[in-house]
Amino acid sequence: MGAKARVLRLVKSPDNQTASSDLQLPIRTCVGCGAKRPQRVMLRVASYKGAVPVLDRSYRSPGRGAYLCCQASCMEQAFKRHALERSLKIKPGGTAALKAEIEKVLADSVNAIKTET
Repeated sequence: MGAKARVLRLVKSPDNQTASSDLQLPIRTCVGCGAKRPQRVMLRVASYKGAVPVLDRSYRSPGRGAYLCCQASCMEQAFKRHALERSLKIKPGGTAALKAEIEKVLADSVNAIKTET
């Protein structure tokens, strides 16, 4: 893990007696809508040396990565504008299987939210 990945700051409490830790999470930009969010609340797509892009659930796969918000509208925008191909530097048209996988993940997360409420 690089120095830029996580930064731990010690911040003095209001009474200046003790220090508490304030963890800053990495911020990533959605290739669909352009929103900036913490890395762990987004989906990462990775492509190693121009290979077929895959959904990277571990956030650690080698190669180029692109991030998407967990919203169907962001996914649609990214595929419509070919933003994933551009970010991952891959040939256009190689993302059909990836789109189906992302749709399944989004549907599963929506179903999980519905069952919790």
